Amino acid sequence: MKKQIGIWILTFLLIFEMISPVCVQAEELYVFTRETLPCYSDEYGSSRVGSLPKYHGAKVEQKSGGYHLVTYTKNEKKRTGWITHEDYRDWCLEYDGSEIPVVATGTYQMGGQKVIITFLGDGEYYIQLEDNKQYLSAVGNSVNASLSFRTQKDYEGNLWIFDRTDHNLTIQNKKTGLYLIPEGSVIRMTGFHQAKKYCWILTRQGTNADPYRNFLQYDGRWGNKRYGRSTKMAASACGILAVVNAAFALNGQFIEPMEAAQYAYEKGYRVENNGTDEDFLKAFVRDLGKKYGICYDGKAETLSGIKKTLKNEGVVTAHVPGHYVCIADYKEKKDRYLILDPHPITKRKTSPFGSWKSERRLETGSLAVSTSFIYRKIEEETFRWDMQEQELEVIQVIASNHMSGEIKEVFERLLDREGR
Repeated sequence: MKKQIGIWILTFLLIFEMISPVCVQAEELYVFTRETLPCYSDEYGSSRVGSLPKYHGAKVEQKSGGYHLVTYTKNEKKRTGWITHEDYRDWCLEYDGSEIPVVATGTYQMGGQKVIITFLGDGEYYIQLEDNKQYLSAVGNSVNASLSFRTQKDYEGNLWIFDRTDHNLTIQNKKTGLYLIPEGSVIRMTGFHQAKKYCWILTRQGTNADPYRNFLQYDGRWGNKRYGRSTKMAASACGILAVVNAAFALNGQFIEPMEAAQYAYEKGYRVENNGTDEDFLKAFVRDLGKKYGICYDGKAETLSGIKKTLKNEGVVTAHVPGHYVCIADYKEKKDRYLILDPHPITKRKTSPFGSWKSERRLETGSLAVSTSFIYRKIEEETFRWDMQEQELEVIQVIASNHMSGEIKEVFERLLDREGR
């Protein structure tokens, strides 16, 4: 009898998992269309006012009755309209279309110092020293400026813009327009010409990114773009997005999908009318991963190897039947793996927002793992930030600008670091 009860419980849990994937729902919901859909003037379908194009992204504003209100761009003009629930259900794929940070919020190693990076939106960030929570700020002007530190949050020099140029990560001060670069054991501020030659390598601290973000091959920002010569990203780019998801989950760094797709095409990893050769999963990270703070570390041949990787702050991209996914995390208490599926479909029973699956689900069926590639974080090897020297650098700049009050603040900080 006990054995039968155990079987019933196990069966129930498996069925529950299959019909109820646990996921983090996006605050802003977007859809990607698989067909052209008629749009109406109101939630009653009173009159037709246009059409939402095929292979197009749209923001879902609200649901009322049997209709959904969407906002989309057509012929470079912003439009709104109501689509039927049936069309939404049958022809729309949901995804998180909110702003994508170049670097996710979190704690990172930056030149040997721990900093807290906070994404504010519109490409802007705060950067704080973890030990004393002081904000990295800029002192001076667009001609002569230096890095400094502030205790107050709301100061115009505290805002930084993170960007990537040819894969290089740059950090620009919004107030002065100048960029951070390491020089010796300090950080100085310079113009773009010098800054573009250096790539900041940030290493996220702790376990994999939380909250999670699942980037999908049919995301409206790139889903309708061509991948190689034959098909669009939405149809064939699961290998590309598996790597994008892995880098973001592992080290909080966003890889622009079209840049990775161009690399795959130019290097011969694009298999036309099919997908991506699995060698791309190691080649891209081997060649360009350093700029995103990640490296390729071989294959995990078994699920126990994948589990070991996840428990030791690594992630894997995995080949499952006809598809690639990222396995981003493992929760030992619940014995569940986080699957970031670039193209969730019914047979895999995965969610656009991440799904926690049991080991049993990764052993057989549509999520059975056959090959997996391990990625790990790397640290900056050449630059080590000396905070004492940095403060002396600040003094030189503010003294030349006759800012006596600023000098006093610097000396106070130096005394604090020395324990007075």
